[in-house]
Amino acid sequence: MKPLILITLSPDIDDSGRRVHDVPDSIIRAVEDAGGVPVLLPVGIELEAAQAVLTQVQGLLLPGGWDFEGHRYRPVAAAHLNNPEPELDALDFAIFQWARDQKVPTLGICRGMQLISLEHEGDMHLHLPEDLPEAEEHKPANVPHHQTVHEVAVKPGTLLASIVGEQPFRVNSRHHQAVRHPGEGVVVSGTAPDGVIEAIEVPSQPFMLGVQFHPEDLYRTEPTSRKLFEAFIAAARAYNNRHA
Repeated sequence: MKPLILITLSPDIDDSGRRVHDVPDSIIRAVEDAGGVPVLLPVGIELEAAQAVLTQVQGLLLPGGWDFEGHRYRPVAAAHLNNPEPELDALDFAIFQWARDQKVPTLGICRGMQLISLEHEGDMHLHLPEDLPEAEEHKPANVPHHQTVHEVAVKPGTLLASIVGEQPFRVNSRHHQAVRHPGEGVVVSGTAPDGVIEAIEVPSQPFMLGVQFHPEDLYRTEPTSRKLFEAFIAAARAYNNRHA
């Protein structure tokens, strides 16, 4: 049986003014190609319905998306916030807490990695150009999503190292927020050359990994990104076997 992977959807407004819910198609394809079945959960779903879905899934994928509300953590200029969605924050935090309690394999991408950190009492750079002006550009303009722009150094002995190896690998980048302090019980397993945190993990969990880059846009061309999805789905399959 293929494991069911829960993916939360970000709310948005389309050109006609309608509220829509979306997730990049590349995430859906990456999960499917690695052997999982995506289950999409929109903001605004009734709590009872959401709970029914949670009992059926074997993995949680927290995708990239809108910024977190800065005032929840420390002041940030509104001009630097990218469409914060409190309703999405509430859904993602609630689902993550359930997944952590149940030890459900979890993969966080970009915003998803930041959420893992925040839920372990971590802290964030809310706007890198101001918080860390010496850092390189992590949201370069006019760069295709599938183009790599910098390396990630891997910490030996980590979950990330067991998946992709200990040699540096190249990644794409499109974020202006980042993890500053990873949080209690969270290990930094990958960093950019400028010191920006690019991967974190929680050793107390069977599989809880966050990456700041976007492997869903690289998994067809970069072996390291493909290995991330394959390892995540393998962990979800093992979870399913333990709870069958």
